[in-house]
Amino acid sequence: MHFRTPRIASLFYPLVLFCLALAIRLHFFSGFILCDDVEFFQLSHYIYSGGLNFQGVLQYRFLVWLPHFVSFLLLGVSETAFMLPLWLFSASLSPLAYFVMRSWQYPLPAALLAGLVVATAPFEVLIGTVVSNDLTLEWLMALALLAWARWESRPGRLGLAWAVLFWLGFYTKIWVVYWLPLIGFYFIRRLRHQTDRQGPWAFCGASFVLHGLTVLFWKWKMGMFFPFLTAHSATYPVPANELGFLFRQYPGYLFEGSQFGTTLFGWIPYLWILLFAARLAANVLPALRRRSGGLDRNDWALAALAGLFFLMINFFPNAFRFDQYYSMPRIFRYLAPLSWPMALHAVKMAWDLSRLPGGRWSPAWPAVFCLALLPLNWAQAVDATRPGRIQYSIQQKMVEDLRQLCPPKILLESWQSFFLQHLYLSDSCAGKAFVPLVGIYQAPEHEAWLNENQPQLPTGTVLVSGIGSCVHYSCYGCGFRLVHFNQPLGPAWKMIREYESLSYLPDPEPVRLWQLESSSAEVPAPAAPEPEPEPAYPGGVQEAFDLGMKALEAGLHAEARRHFGFITTRMPESALAEDAFYFHGVTFWREADFPGTIGEFQKLLDRFPKGRQAPGAHYHIAMACREMGKTEEARRHFQVILDHFPQDTTTRQLARQQIDLLPALPLWERLKALFR
Repeated sequence: MHFRTPRIASLFYPLVLFCLALAIRLHFFSGFILCDDVEFFQLSHYIYSGGLNFQGVLQYRFLVWLPHFVSFLLLGVSETAFMLPLWLFSASLSPLAYFVMRSWQYPLPAALLAGLVVATAPFEVLIGTVVSNDLTLEWLMALALLAWARWESRPGRLGLAWAVLFWLGFYTKIWVVYWLPLIGFYFIRRLRHQTDRQGPWAFCGASFVLHGLTVLFWKWKMGMFFPFLTAHSATYPVPANELGFLFRQYPGYLFEGSQFGTTLFGWIPYLWILLFAARLAANVLPALRRRSGGLDRNDWALAALAGLFFLMINFFPNAFRFDQYYSMPRIFRYLAPLSWPMALHAVKMAWDLSRLPGGRWSPAWPAVFCLALLPLNWAQAVDATRPGRIQYSIQQKMVEDLRQLCPPKILLESWQSFFLQHLYLSDSCAGKAFVPLVGIYQAPEHEAWLNENQPQLPTGTVLVSGIGSCVHYSCYGCGFRLVHFNQPLGPAWKMIREYESLSYLPDPEPVRLWQLESSSAEVPAPAAPEPEPEPAYPGGVQEAFDLGMKALEAGLHAEARRHFGFITTRMPESALAEDAFYFHGVTFWREADFPGTIGEFQKLLDRFPKGRQAPGAHYHIAMACREMGKTEEARRHFQVILDHFPQDTTTRQLARQQIDLLPALPLWERLKALFR
């Protein structure tokens, strides 16, 4: 039986579902709360600003940055512009569920309720409010299922569509290959039972052309055919005695929830298992089989989409190496491709259980079931997004206060300070005030840094305590977390703002702004002390350098300068002189003394203009210039690295990444730079 609606309704209902889903995602928006967000934002921004150089694995995965690049071109660089493609992908999953149900000849109420359940499913809401390229993979999977539902009778068109979607998925996440066995099984079955050759020939032929042209492009651009394989993301071998714990993590995310005790998938997996068991029983019990017909091929397709991906991502070595079990860190967002088919399948099976003899439906109980699920989904979406919403709310209040205060210096954990400095406060005086806290993460490291550097901080410096690094990645004790300090802040610090606590943490504390009321940097200098005796180094230059490095690693910058300075002034011809010049400059950078940084690294360049440390010197000078607002000078030094030091690939990549933080080139220049 075919269910038809007027043409305007066929467009109206999906549009309503899309707008509703989009409104829900905007309501629960959590912002940049995952640790990878800095990398994704920097990547999209510097490609927008300066073009591609195909350094690093993410640049090959072009669907990771291309939608954001286009959005930046249209709207400029902002939080909204970056998130817009992800909101669109997520919100469109709801009408895609509607179209699949209608393509399978389900009535309009069933299709609408399927779209509503997908729009409100807690994991779908959560993944639509954060930065996640796994959402893009889920969206491509949903398009592939819709193509199958609409074009199975046109195998050539279906094979071509699958080839294009698989190619796009491959350059989003290599895990798209987990569905290859399912695609192969389908085409082999079609060959055996229907002698259909158009589908597999179209899929294989189009795949050969797409991937062939792509690897030829890599060869032309990079000098190698498969750079995306050699640059595969880092993984680590898991000891055999930890495999049991490892394999339980993803089931825990599915059925239990997050590390904070909040839900992720809600009741969807439980309902899916219950309904699947009921439909499976209909396959073997004659009375039920006559009524609902049992599981059909569409049921098996949806179950295979979710089930095969889960088995492969949980048990298959993610690095595709087999000498040991290699795994990526288990992160909840990787499970995004499970949510959509499970939510859609739960609605489908509920309606199938209401089928009457003759193929008609009795929609009363499945409608009640789905309508009852919607408020439950909403409540669980509130719970799932709670940690991110709390942090985002505090962050936005803090942004407004810092904008008004405009302090001379701001001390904040480095991950948080990135987005405040380069996005939310980039157009204000506060955006230039952040002190770079390089290479420190945990609270004791921040306390030690503060104890050493507080005398050099100007009066009015603002310290942000109680808020650490990203949400969901277990960095509970990162940043200026006073509950993890050995001593409270000194009397020179006055609390000027207090916000709510990050209540999802195991040891929450209120987020506070503290202002430095007095600084030893402004106390009149005492009489000049007697000069210290020149240090003696029985071990010669090597001993002086080793002592300098030891002091630098301990954060004792003044002592480190004393040791390195002995080499640069007394032994400038020694083999370690260039390194001593370099690390002497690093001590100024770590103290956020930007004029001193520029001056010291310029001394290195004056003496070793083509030395092995010259790229690092240009990089530090450029970073210091950027912090001082000298944009063009910073760009010039970054460009020197790109133009004159091709052998230093690491510093070149860093320079490329930092160019994105400078004012963008005109639109035409950005378009040309994309393919430089």
